[in-house]
Amino acid sequence: MIGELAAIKAAATRGRTVFLLPMKALVNDKYEQFTRVYGPLGIKTLRATGDYSDQVSEFQRGQYDFALLTYEKLTHLALANPHILDSVSVVVIDEAQTLTDRSRGSNLEFLMTLLNNRRGLVGSPQILTLSAVVGDLGGLDRWIGGDHLHSTARPVELREGVIGRSGALQFVAADGSEGSIATFIQPLHHEGSRSIVIPLVKRLVDEGKKVIVFRETKGEVARCAVYLSTALGLPTATSVLEAMSSGEVSASTETLRRTLSQGVALHTADLDRTERQAIETAFRDPDSGLNVIVGTTTLAMGVNTPAEAVVIVGLTHPGPTPTPYTVAEYKNMVGRAGRLGFSTNGESYLIPNDTLGTANAWRNYVHGDLEPLRSQLVPDGDPRTLMLRVVAQFHGESGQSVTEDDVIDFLDSSLAAQQAREGGDQQWTRDQLGYGFDQLVNARLLEADADGYRLTSLGRFAGESGVHVDSIIRLSAALNGIDIAGLKSTTIIAAAQLTVEVDGMYMPVNGRRNSPEPQIWTNVLVQQQVDRLPLRALHQTAPDTAAISRRTKKAAAAIFFINGIEMSVLERNLNQHVWNRPAMAGVVRTVADRTRDLLPAVGAVLAELYPDDASEVRALVGRTITRLEFGIPPDLIDIAQLDLGHNRQQLLALKNAGLTDLQEVVDADLETLSKVVGGAKAAETLQASCRAAIEQRATTGIDLAPPME
Repeated sequence: MIGELAAIKAAATRGRTVFLLPMKALVNDKYEQFTRVYGPLGIKTLRATGDYSDQVSEFQRGQYDFALLTYEKLTHLALANPHILDSVSVVVIDEAQTLTDRSRGSNLEFLMTLLNNRRGLVGSPQILTLSAVVGDLGGLDRWIGGDHLHSTARPVELREGVIGRSGALQFVAADGSEGSIATFIQPLHHEGSRSIVIPLVKRLVDEGKKVIVFRETKGEVARCAVYLSTALGLPTATSVLEAMSSGEVSASTETLRRTLSQGVALHTADLDRTERQAIETAFRDPDSGLNVIVGTTTLAMGVNTPAEAVVIVGLTHPGPTPTPYTVAEYKNMVGRAGRLGFSTNGESYLIPNDTLGTANAWRNYVHGDLEPLRSQLVPDGDPRTLMLRVVAQFHGESGQSVTEDDVIDFLDSSLAAQQAREGGDQQWTRDQLGYGFDQLVNARLLEADADGYRLTSLGRFAGESGVHVDSIIRLSAALNGIDIAGLKSTTIIAAAQLTVEVDGMYMPVNGRRNSPEPQIWTNVLVQQQVDRLPLRALHQTAPDTAAISRRTKKAAAAIFFINGIEMSVLERNLNQHVWNRPAMAGVVRTVADRTRDLLPAVGAVLAELYPDDASEVRALVGRTITRLEFGIPPDLIDIAQLDLGHNRQQLLALKNAGLTDLQEVVDADLETLSKVVGGAKAAETLQASCRAAIEQRATTGIDLAPPME
């Protein structure tokens, strides 16, 4: 609301506001809300996250009142088009604690440094940073020259507690007083947490409360949703089942349908957008009959899922080296309980695991202090990628050579430098930066001249996009000498797996020494005509056989996805050698999304290596990006680019019905088309859009769909 008030004030004087949000899902959620609330008032809202439906051209022309973007998208646009910041009056940065995130904090701080320096020169934009879960600000308020507005008052009262194995509750009331109830629930004779979870959730539901249960892993979410649905015996969530009927079927879909038939939903990344939206919409509706959701911590960030009670089971991030949740992460989950406008009070219940223990949970989380805000501008100690972005910022504004002093001055204006100075430390030395410049020149990302340094065309791309310097170096080595005439989507998808950004992504594999997976997925890539050079690089630069499995398996998953293989079939193929058969749909979609984000880097390297073929490379990259976004074969690209909101299931149904060409859709029987796309109105809209696209091509030679990025 603070951000919206500032935006409305700016709009009243024809000012423009940019809202920066951490996730695409939150951008989409807020876009729908702002369009619904502010559209009738004449306020135009647009969004840009990297999807095909982005309104980037309108944003660049300043044709908006409110613009919703992810942090990364605005950084890229601001470096490539410095003029866009000239028209921005207010920037609202949501979830400002992201500054402390090792993977994303560096980008956000760079962007804020850019905005902060600009405000110091021209007086705008106004900067508002928002967070409900940050401790000591670490000088953030002083850095942006702002006031620290801090409140501990909560508009909806909250009782926060811990439940031990005996069923006793220890709690802090809304007024700060502490209390306990010796027999809050009667534990059941089950092993593990279900002995507490089942009677607790049953009590809360019987009291008429909507409940969210947070579990640590997707597997725990599914198992918990199943046993709760069996134990609670709630009525079928019919409205959700009907709303998700057009979504794509995966292994998680089958589990979800089973639990919904008994009134419990699960919410993980393995569900598609149609399924998640159906669950979120029903949970917000007090009359829907859906009163219990079991989800991972991602449900605590982003979309508004208000509950009257929250149950948190365990506080450990899984992985090779399990790590405890931060207090901020815990408080973010607690914050889902008792949302203004939905309930009059909230309750949270933490069920600690054996490692944490009740006493530690009470002391370190319920009464824990939020972590201080510490910069992550150079989390890995390697400033080269940051340096390149700084050069891109100066180069984009002036076009002149950039000196070492220019770069040092910019870095010295960062939050990281301020915190280092206030702590009596030095963030970096001139020798360190000089070594970094030498490496950037050797990588052909910078050119040295008498006045300083200039970006090469490849360096400009890397600096503006924020792609890691090592990603560009790896791609340059792997793609030098490929068969450019025979270049295919499969090759550029495989090459993207070499980037630092995609290489570190999770993919379940059989890690045994004699695992057949490295050879299996390599054979798949050979069959898919991946060029031998990037394929060889996937093997030679991997630290071990498990890494080879992950790289080649991710490439195969993305290729299966764009070839239109049904998700349930795709999951079975990927799981054939993984012992615990985890749900794979979320992993596949995440790999496809991240690969899509990095394909422009592959294209930029190829354009640098093969300038005569640059236009053909860009066209192939553009088509492949669209296919990865929608998960479709190439003959469905024209229909997908109409951007009518069809999901993958509907697009593939059109292909199965033999309707992939625009003219075929126009000529199709309306009744047949209605069955494929979900109703007569949707069929009529599709036919009208196809007809308009055909007519526009005939008269202007220009495609109706907006140009691909």
